[in-house]
Amino acid sequence: MKRGYRGLWPFIRFGLILLSILSVYGVGVSAAQTKGTVVIASASDLFRIANPAIFRLSSVTYWQNMVFNGLTKPAGMMAPEGDLAESWTVGKDRLTYTFNLHKGVKWHDGKPFTAEDVKFTFEVLMHKDNPAGFGHSRYYESILGAAEYRAGKADSIKGIEVLGPHRIRIRLKEPYSPFLMISTIHPIVPKHILGNVPVKAMRKHAFTHKPIGTGPYAFVSWKSRDRTVLRRNPDYFGKKPKIETVIWRTTPDSFSRLAALRTGALNVNGLYAAVPVDEFKNVSRDACCRGVRMSGQSNWYMDLNLKNPIFQDVRVRRAISYAIDRKAILKHIFKGWGTIANSPFHPLSWAYNKNVSIFDGNPGKAKALLEEAGWKAGPDGIRVKDGKRLGFTWIVASGRASAIIAQAAIPMLKAVGMDVKLKRLTFVTAYFKFYLRRKYDAFSHLHPNSLMISPDVALEGYDPRRSKTGYRNPKVNALIKQGARTFDRKKRKRIYDELQEILAKDAVRLWLLHTDELWGVSRNLVLPDRPTGFLKILAIDDWSWKK
Repeated sequence: MKRGYRGLWPFIRFGLILLSILSVYGVGVSAAQTKGTVVIASASDLFRIANPAIFRLSSVTYWQNMVFNGLTKPAGMMAPEGDLAESWTVGKDRLTYTFNLHKGVKWHDGKPFTAEDVKFTFEVLMHKDNPAGFGHSRYYESILGAAEYRAGKADSIKGIEVLGPHRIRIRLKEPYSPFLMISTIHPIVPKHILGNVPVKAMRKHAFTHKPIGTGPYAFVSWKSRDRTVLRRNPDYFGKKPKIETVIWRTTPDSFSRLAALRTGALNVNGLYAAVPVDEFKNVSRDACCRGVRMSGQSNWYMDLNLKNPIFQDVRVRRAISYAIDRKAILKHIFKGWGTIANSPFHPLSWAYNKNVSIFDGNPGKAKALLEEAGWKAGPDGIRVKDGKRLGFTWIVASGRASAIIAQAAIPMLKAVGMDVKLKRLTFVTAYFKFYLRRKYDAFSHLHPNSLMISPDVALEGYDPRRSKTGYRNPKVNALIKQGARTFDRKKRKRIYDELQEILAKDAVRLWLLHTDELWGVSRNLVLPDRPTGFLKILAIDDWSWKK
């Protein structure tokens, strides 16, 4: 490009993107002009696998409540309320749950919903051939006979009994306090469509891309890497949404999302497609839109793989934490929009311990710990012990906040004598090929704790059967089990406070930043007042356009 035009490149780029938007989204048919429609930006192809029984990914959780229902649903971040279940009773021993289901509920294809669908769904979740079954099992293994069924030793789950078309009883083998806030919230899928499909073959079934639920919106169409169209369900048994059509647009590029928001081709730029920090104030000043700032959806973390001998010394792990000045990163890179949250729990959760120990932003203490651990500064400033340099590779997913945080943190780690190499990969490569296989030194990603209504879900990463760090602490395991079996919230809070303190001091998962969630929203679109983005999506029936 000629030198004289270099300063004009941002404007040229905007013009090119605008032309692209007008050609792809269409001229004169923006959602802002079609008041019965809302277009929501998505950074990824959300509906590539739309069967919630065989797929677990936090980005998919956002839209599930539009198409599907569970037996219960979250009433804010505090308690469950009925969804497909009209009411329920709990036995005195807290082992028996009897659900009375709404009558007259229909699947989107017009077939009646019954208790058989519930039993079928739970058994798919726990099936040995379910690729997501290992992840689901932690929340259903308390059901009587679920473990035997999962192991292939039984043809059905003994503890699930259909008592009639609209009544079902679930018996547990041991108390599980989050049962109504985790297990029964899971979307129910239709037996009449999937009942004769082998679980191993479900991913190839048409239902994977064309889901049929009971929810407030019915699936209309899906085009890979483009859009998914949902339309209001006229037969919905619950509160009818005001918006007739919801379109999820796959728009990976943040600049393109902002341009589309300003033209009205997009109406909501949030969730995992949030507005970049540097653009948020500009969006808020724009005549077409407004900025909506909420408590963050995710806590960004750094996992240290204990297979690496360097990290087996807690003093080194704490030194890494001390070396990183998170307050400075939050202030200078994220404009102070976030929280230092040293916990797996969301800061708005009743279980959150705001007084937990924090090893943060103290290079002097970091150096002292490394000296104590036998790591001495070499001629180039990098520390050495037994002839080995103090160095490791930090894997991050490109284009994410974790990459930005790591870039800022690496000079801080070098200042205390650590040689850290940053390795940027796509999310799929970083997570599935390296992290899940434990082929990493340090790995960063997000912990979507705004989606984790019950504390027990947020602790999955510390389960010794699922941990990808190799972390094992018998006291932690005992407290996790104790918390899941305790029903008194005050007692449970004390258990979780102690647990968070141990996790902080063990410093295997280092919490980096809990960044605020920044949405761009069309000015005339009215969203309900909820403290997090996930809760706003759950309240989709209250979205509306100003008249």
